[in-house]
Amino acid sequence: MIAAIGRVGATITVWLILLLLVVLTALTGSAGSVFSVLIALLLLPVLFGSAARRRIGQQPAMWLFLGAFAAILVCYAITAVNPGNMLYATALLALPLAPLLYGAVPHWQTDRPGMVLLVLCLIGTLICALVAMNISFLLQAGRAVGFLMGPNVLARLALLLGIIGLAGIFLTRSRLADLFYIGPVLAALVIALTGTRGALIAVPVVFSVTGAAMWLDRERRRDLWKLALCAVISGVVIFTLSNRMGGVAGIMSEVVGEGATTDGAASERMTMLIGAWNTF
Repeated sequence: MIAAIGRVGATITVWLILLLLVVLTALTGSAGSVFSVLIALLLLPVLFGSAARRRIGQQPAMWLFLGAFAAILVCYAITAVNPGNMLYATALLALPLAPLLYGAVPHWQTDRPGMVLLVLCLIGTLICALVAMNISFLLQAGRAVGFLMGPNVLARLALLLGIIGLAGIFLTRSRLADLFYIGPVLAALVIALTGTRGALIAVPVVFSVTGAAMWLDRERRRDLWKLALCAVISGVVIFTLSNRMGGVAGIMSEVVGEGATTDGAASERMTMLIGAWNTF
């Protein structure tokens, strides 16, 4: 009886976290992140199960989460001016809690949890796009934003969800697999409506990495043209709908030729980069 209650509780907890962080991320914003961490603490009893501990221990990615948290925690300790500064480490609790979420995955009662997650990512990307279109087209509010998040964060979330969802093409040979190509296009739409140039830098990288993975997979190699078409459509969407992307080439030319730029945002980042470089 207790085991059954635990399984049901873990299932509900996992689904709540996924809804807040993946499906409804554009609508919950920072509040969703905070509540997700608090809800994830309810998964601590998962560690009492030997099967869950074995699963966590056998997955290298889980050790990376824990290692990253430990490394950043050491940095906090070294640079802390007073003990109160260590409280900022609580913002990183999602890293050590990730293994708990992974250990609770078997309680989803499905033999394909990976596909479930990727479908949710695609839905989350769609919601990000709907939020961005509502702000830009219906409310005419300029650069699109999400709930409790600025345009940059909304664009990054959409791109992350869209690219993760694209991994669905590797998990199924069904004709419905082509739907996953919609994710990056929707993410491109969000990038265009938010006018975020930072996320734009990642677009060619993620398409290149995905293309390399498809090339190494003989079964997917024949579908490379679909990825190329997806990349072209995404590029057209970004440079057609965004009025801030046209200046990227000019900014790069100024930086390379003169070492400075008249663009305020780019100039600010250059100052931070130079300061960081001089510090090292």
